[in-house]
Amino acid sequence: MEEKSAVCIEEFGRLVAAKDYVSLVREWQVHTFYAVFVKNGSEGELPALVEVHGHLAFLAGTDPEAVEAELAEYRLSAGDGNISIKPVALKELARNAAVLGAWVVWAGSDGGVVVDSILHILGLAGIAKDESGTERLYRAKLLELPANEEMGTGPVMAQRWTITSIVDGQEVGDAESWLVYDDNDGVILLNPDGNLRNGPKPRSAITSAEQALFDEWRQPLYPFPVPEQTEASDTKADMPGHPAQAAVATADVSIKADRSFVRMTALTSVLIIAVLGVVVSLQ
Repeated sequence: MEEKSAVCIEEFGRLVAAKDYVSLVREWQVHTFYAVFVKNGSEGELPALVEVHGHLAFLAGTDPEAVEAELAEYRLSAGDGNISIKPVALKELARNAAVLGAWVVWAGSDGGVVVDSILHILGLAGIAKDESGTERLYRAKLLELPANEEMGTGPVMAQRWTITSIVDGQEVGDAESWLVYDDNDGVILLNPDGNLRNGPKPRSAITSAEQALFDEWRQPLYPFPVPEQTEASDTKADMPGHPAQAAVATADVSIKADRSFVRMTALTSVLIIAVLGVVVSLQ
């Protein structure tokens, strides 16, 4: 169990240290991770959250036995009826974590944590071919453009893309920036000077492969409840701290921290989905 996890962590760490984001997307997004889920009443199950150095994080890993062992450190068990360990694609777990502002604790890594910058690559990046057939790496930020009362239009779902070309497995050249938006309702966004050239790109005008990326990134997130306006300290039950040494020696994927389990009842007061409030300039 430990040997299997250590090999995966070492391979992952090498790619992160080398900033080989193309390989991270190609090789790691499709990996199956085993995440801890907790029953959430009639709504089914949601990923459990632990607290790491003041941040919320999903608890998951490549080895389900390592995840089970990690649970034991919190005096919990997947056999108690409320907690289960389920397979999930890493890119889906990372997409949710990136948008929600959470991290991923890598079970079996002796405290290794995957944090913001790498989670965005794993969850909100993809490879596709452009109109000329050139492979490109696309990174996305999710946006909601505000409603325009004068024009009578509602909010518009959009994504800010940063795009680089791929040659021989490596990113090359300068990055392009696109604002891609959903034009299913007939909305047309213009540049501030009123022309369409080099302006925001409607989803209908990009390639089918690019459309697939756009649609994947706007899929619904895990349905965590909207928080109530109460003190988090009133609802969070801390377990004794478990000091953990980071197993991956890179700044992007490791941190030394004490950890405590956060009950699902605390989710109503500690998690805020902030990304939907973003207002973006089209300049």
